[in-house]
Amino acid sequence: MPPGLAEAFVAPALARLRRRHPRVQIELDVSLSFVDLTRREADLAVRTRRPQTGDLVSLKLGERRWMPMQAARAAKGQAPLRDWGALPWIGWGDDMASFPPAKWVADHVPRSAIVLRTSHVTSQAAAAGSGLGVALLPPAYARGAALVPVRHGGALAASAAELPASETWLVGHRALRAVPRVAAVWTFLVEEFARYEPRARGGG
Repeated sequence: MPPGLAEAFVAPALARLRRRHPRVQIELDVSLSFVDLTRREADLAVRTRRPQTGDLVSLKLGERRWMPMQAARAAKGQAPLRDWGALPWIGWGDDMASFPPAKWVADHVPRSAIVLRTSHVTSQAAAAGSGLGVALLPPAYARGAALVPVRHGGALAASAAELPASETWLVGHRALRAVPRVAAVWTFLVEEFARYEPRARGGG
C-alpha cells in the first residue's frame, strides 16, 4: 500500500488486529509501486485505482477529496482567503509532478509561496500541523495533526471546485479471498477504513 495510507491508517491499527487475531503475522509492503497479485506477490493490496485486469476481487473503501489544510491555531481569526498565494504552502517533489494533488498545487499556488517540498504525505501533515504552512491533504489525514480546512472566499470558488479526489480500493486474488487469514485481514481493513472514509459501493 502507499506510504501515506500505511502510516496514517494501517500501522497504528495493527495492535487491534493482533488482539483480534493473535496468530496472524503481517508483512506490510509500503511502496508506490504495484505488486503483482496474480503472481501471489502479496495476498492483499490497498490501491488508489481499481484494477482492470487479472482474476482479482476489489472493494472500494472510500473516496476522499483533497483539501487545503492548515494548523488550527493559525486559522483562528483568519479572514477567508482571497488568494492561494497569500499563505505559505507545502508542495510536492518533482517526482510526483503528475500526481493530481501536486498538479493542483502547481496550477494554483505560485512557486514563491512554497516553503517546503516533500512527496511524503505524513511529513506534509506534520509540517502543516506545526504551523509551517498549508498542505493539500485528505481531511482524514489531519485527524492527528490538529489541522483544519482553509476558509476561502468566492474569488477562489472556481479553483476550489477543481480540488482533486482520490479513491481507495482493497484488492485481492479471487482464489485467496476465502482463505481464513486473508478473509480476517480483509474484514479488518474494511472496518478500519470505514471509521475514517466515506464508504462507496464496490465489488467483492
